[in-house]
Amino acid sequence: MNEFKIIIINNRKMLRYGLIAFVSLLFTSCSLLKFETEQVPLSNYEVNTRELLQRQGSLSILAFNDICDSIRNNTTSLELKEATLRLKLNFVSGMEATVYQNPPIYALIDTWIYVSQVSSYLSNDDMAKIIGKHSVYLRSEVTKVKEDFDAFAKRTLRITHYSRKKKFVDEYSSNHLITSIDLERDSPFSDYTEYEGIPDTSFVKTTGTLSQVMSDFSNRVKFNSNALPKKVKWESQIIAMSAGIDSVNIQATLDSIQIQIERFNKIVEESPEMFQEGLDRLVAETTPLLRNIDIQWANSLRTIHHERVALDSMILRERLAFDSMIQREREIAFVKVNEMAVDVTKEAIRSVKETISSILIYIILLFVVILVIPFTMGYYSGKWATHHKRKKQCKPKDIS
Repeated sequence: MNEFKIIIINNRKMLRYGLIAFVSLLFTSCSLLKFETEQVPLSNYEVNTRELLQRQGSLSILAFNDICDSIRNNTTSLELKEATLRLKLNFVSGMEATVYQNPPIYALIDTWIYVSQVSSYLSNDDMAKIIGKHSVYLRSEVTKVKEDFDAFAKRTLRITHYSRKKKFVDEYSSNHLITSIDLERDSPFSDYTEYEGIPDTSFVKTTGTLSQVMSDFSNRVKFNSNALPKKVKWESQIIAMSAGIDSVNIQATLDSIQIQIERFNKIVEESPEMFQEGLDRLVAETTPLLRNIDIQWANSLRTIHHERVALDSMILRERLAFDSMIQREREIAFVKVNEMAVDVTKEAIRSVKETISSILIYIILLFVVILVIPFTMGYYSGKWATHHKRKKQCKPKDIS
């Protein structure tokens, strides 16, 4: 009986330990409910590449504008001045389109290609015919801009990646040349993904966290805010030159008008009867200029309006994209929560089933130990004792 008591005590301890283990499993399973809803951040390397690229892009634009301004200030040809303004305007627009892209490494490669293509275009013979005697200076300076960007790419890209990326840039630039002063060209996206063996669907893995996205958006708005007045000014000057007006000579024209007015004042004082004739001549001389100024002013206002509409449209697109991104991440997080809840429920049910099975096994063993074994032993012991007693009774008594 002491042995039976020991077995019962041990079974109770095992049952208590089993219940404690079951509760611990439930609390451990609940920890699976932890999940992350924020986006995958860009790595430090990608963030630094983006910031350095935007800075280098601004430096390249400044250097290119200085080259065009130097040529423009040293020529009297309206055609050449207009060409330099168009180059400045188109180069800024092209750099804006390449620098502010995702992912940052592709933005660097695309900008690198664009700078190389522009350098090749400005160094060819067709451009030399337009620039004339300034072609040697232009070719030398744009080559420096390209070399500066090459050096920047070498400093920024990892050593193991630089040679491979440079090979692609050189091959693509030489096979896809820019052929017009508009500096238009095709995007290298398809060629680059094929070269790197990256599927289109997994090319952009993440746009970064919310703070990284907003920082990039702020930089883009800042760039547009600085570039917009300059682009409007250049477009106004291009329109004026197309009408035969050199904006550099507008002040001289105004000075000439002032001289004419002073001359008319003198005529009025000396000969009032000639005032009407001089006034008519003044009106005839100034009317075309004032009409052109009015036209240019209207065109400038129209351009500013279009630029403002374009900026509003860009901000709206960015806002819609941002809202869509947040909604998409929210839906992904909701799906993850549902999946985790289902997994936790299944795990808890499985653990409960295993625990109940273990408990039932222990109960059956306990039942066997407490009831079956003693009953069986008693049965066979009684049977043996009865048999032994009958055997004794059946034994004949000894006769003295």
